[in-house]
Amino acid sequence: MKKILIIGLPNSGKHSLLQAINDTYNGTKKYTINADFCPTVEARKEYNADVVIWCDTVQNTTDIGFQRPQFSKEKIHCYVTTMNTQFWAKHIIDTIL
Repeated sequence: MKKILIIGLPNSGKHSLLQAINDTYNGTKKYTINADFCPTVEARKEYNADVVIWCDTVQNTTDIGFQRPQFSKEKIHCYVTTMNTQFWAKHIIDTIL
């Protein structure tokens, strides 16, 4: 079972994206998906996800200590840039999962 982590600031669409992906799989146990703020590189490393999806749809990234992912230290499998949940869920399911 793969561990998938969806990260981003509050109101970036993490939970909507998680729900759209879960709805597609209708409760199959193929993946464990967690949508979390996960503010630091260390917190994300500790979670040890197989797939990391970054919802970068909120402009104020100085809020509450969030560290933008460091591409030199972290593997980001999908970089979500718009609030189009259905588009991104389909893209993630078709190309990453």
